[in-house]
Amino acid sequence: MSVYVLIDLDVRDPEAFAEYVAKVGPLIIQYGGKVVATDPEPELYEGDWAPSLVVVLEFETRAAVRAFYDAPEYQPIRAIRINSATSNGLIAVGR
Repeated sequence: MSVYVLIDLDVRDPEAFAEYVAKVGPLIIQYGGKVVATDPEPELYEGDWAPSLVVVLEFETRAAVRAFYDAPEYQPIRAIRINSATSNGLIAVGR
């Protein structure tokens, strides 16, 4: 069963965020994840949610997501994201 990470991002500093993207990709793969979707123009079909960039990641387990997110080597990369974008994220288990 796959586990998905849905991230809603509002990028404030595109140059710094590009650095984040370049550094985080290999780490996602290292922890068994993959990028399933990246959409800078998501289409809202219901409600009032207004994300400007949506990213979907896939991992094998919740534990794999947490191992990636809590990894010591992710923390300086995470700081780049926090300084360059605001974000919301959630973990959802697939069926």
